[in-house]
Amino acid sequence: MIDLKNYVPEHPEFKLPKNVSFPKVIFEGATNMDEIRKHLSGKFIAESMPSAKAVRLLDAYERASIRANYAELMEDEQPKLEDALAEVEAQCKTIIKEAKDKLQAVMTQIRDLVYQVKRGEKEVDLPGESTVRMALCGHYLYYAWIDGKFQLCRVDKIPSWDEQSLFANLETNKQAFLEVLGIDMNETYEQASAPSGTEE
Repeated sequence: MIDLKNYVPEHPEFKLPKNVSFPKVIFEGATNMDEIRKHLSGKFIAESMPSAKAVRLLDAYERASIRANYAELMEDEQPKLEDALAEVEAQCKTIIKEAKDKLQAVMTQIRDLVYQVKRGEKEVDLPGESTVRMALCGHYLYYAWIDGKFQLCRVDKIPSWDEQSLFANLETNKQAFLEVLGIDMNETYEQASAPSGTEE
């Protein structure tokens, strides 16, 4: 079995909503998180998120490794357990139940691995020391210093009951995007939110 527990792709990509168009990377040219903090401390309101998670897409190596893992289970473990089950069925119901449970556990593991490959994504921990969350255009944006870039890793819609209390933060960050990054989020977000299709 190939151990992927601590594997991280060279260039991680994250699953983001398709109907939003926030910049995936901000503060281009920064070389470390200290520079990012200096940028943020000027105009932005953002909070450190030491235990945030995001969904990362599987890369080609992970897909191939997981396929190899479930192929190994199917070719080696599953047949062995099926043979063991056939031998003990004649002995006693207790042994039969134990063998069936083991077989079911392996088959469940295979299904889980197959489903993970088909889904093509994996929830990962974002780096606690370099992840921030900011409110913008009705969403929480999670940016983290990953792969030498301060990139967008997660987007959550702000619940309606929270949005009113965050109004000042939303407006401050929108203005900061315009003043510091030159990005007019009014225009960008309106284009991203516009319904598709022909006008009547």
